[in-house]
Amino acid sequence: MTGFRRCPFAAGFERVLTVLTLDIPAGRDIATAFALEHVPGFGFDASYKQLLAVWQAAGVKP
Repeated sequence: MTGFRRCPFAAGFERVLTVLTLDIPAGRDIATAFALEHVPGFGFDASYKQLLAVWQAAGVKP
């Protein structure tokens, strides 16, 4: 736990990425699928690829 206290930048960056992810439709789909634990017909791979494409277009390299 002390490592996180020494690096507030990492925690802040994680929060920013979370907000950005939730604002992207693919991010909302992934969050919903995790929350419900099972969503029939949900394509995780396709949603994740869309999310990565948006991040890369924004200059974020996950």
